[in-house]
Amino acid sequence: MLLALLFQIGLGSCAPRETPVSVANAPSITRVVAAMGTECTVQVVAPDRATALSASEAALDAIARAEARLSNWDPESELERWIAGASTASPALRSDLDAFTPFVAATEGAFDPRALDGDPRTVDSGGWGKGRALDLAAAAAIEQGAGGVAFSFGGQVLIAGEGLVRAIELADPRDRSRAVVRVEPSGPAARSTDARSTGASTSGQSERPGHLRDPRTPAVARAPFDGTVTVLCSTALAADALSTGYFVLGPDRALELGESEPGVEVLVIELVGDRLRVRGTSGLAGRCAALVTDLDLADGLAKDR
Repeated sequence: MLLALLFQIGLGSCAPRETPVSVANAPSITRVVAAMGTECTVQVVAPDRATALSASEAALDAIARAEARLSNWDPESELERWIAGASTASPALRSDLDAFTPFVAATEGAFDPRALDGDPRTVDSGGWGKGRALDLAAAAAIEQGAGGVAFSFGGQVLIAGEGLVRAIELADPRDRSRAVVRVEPSGPAARSTDARSTGASTSGQSERPGHLRDPRTPAVARAPFDGTVTVLCSTALAADALSTGYFVLGPDRALELGESEPGVEVLVIELVGDRLRVRGTSGLAGRCAALVTDLDLADGLAKDR
């Protein structure tokens, strides 16, 4: 199953919001745990409560195993031991490392966690680790029998499966508590390969100073613009990596690359004077709604009322 993920990145680290889940007559459970230095909430919908519980355990176990492999903060993580030369990469870690590699070229080198310290063996998992964990967790839950699963994970949201697809509200780059635009998961112009799944995630400089670095230069990247870049695509890892690189490249190039990349949509929120301007790729036509009066949607983005 392909998972479509909406990922937002920018200076304000503006966490997206989900509209409430509504799945008639389907047993569901919600669990909250600490993972990867933040809070993870998972909601699972399944044919029965026992299956929902089992699927949630599988999802959380997948996240825990990803953290054990990929943490840069734990010197005993598999990734840190591999970086130090103390161990060889297991098949799982090698799969993790191989998974992000295609997005280096896809972002023209603006995303490259291998180059941040000038050492090709050094890998920063901060720009892709949560995305990788979300993909693995969603797949594990569905394999265990979940009909649908929704994650809220340190500002990132992923929804997969049947019955849980809903609109996402994106925040003002200046104020993460203020929702300014709603994006529908599908629409008449949608180019996504699977309208059953959508998600949102956000990250930014205010969340982790120096996190948004341009690996093509030795210095910490100066923000290319005041705003955010949102990516809609087929996996959490892809969206994580692409949005990081696209933000570094700036809004115009982000939109150009998103338009040319199959299965990818990009939404840019820019602060222009005292107003917000929203632009997007063609697949987002008719899928956006302004939630505030100081926001201007580019022609074609607005959803018909």
